[in-house]
Amino acid sequence: MLTEPDDFYVSLDISNDTCGRGVGDASVFITPQFNNYSISWSNGEMSNAIYSLNNGIYDVIVTDPYNCSKSYSFEIGDIG
Repeated sequence: MLTEPDDFYVSLDISNDTCGRGVGDASVFITPQFNNYSISWSNGEMSNAIYSLNNGIYDVIVTDPYNCSKSYSFEIGDIG
């Protein structure tokens, strides 16, 4: 009998840039928490957080151990 993998949930925590200084950041939080999720950001990073971001549109793809993926786009604004 085949069993379906449990669904996973992704939330993003985003901080805007300030006055074009490249101080924005974004973090991914995944539930349930396992160590074997793959995270790929549009800037080439592969960790759960990216830093030193200028304002702009960014993408992240999260893939679970069963090769199921979820993708998200978000904007880092400039509050300066």
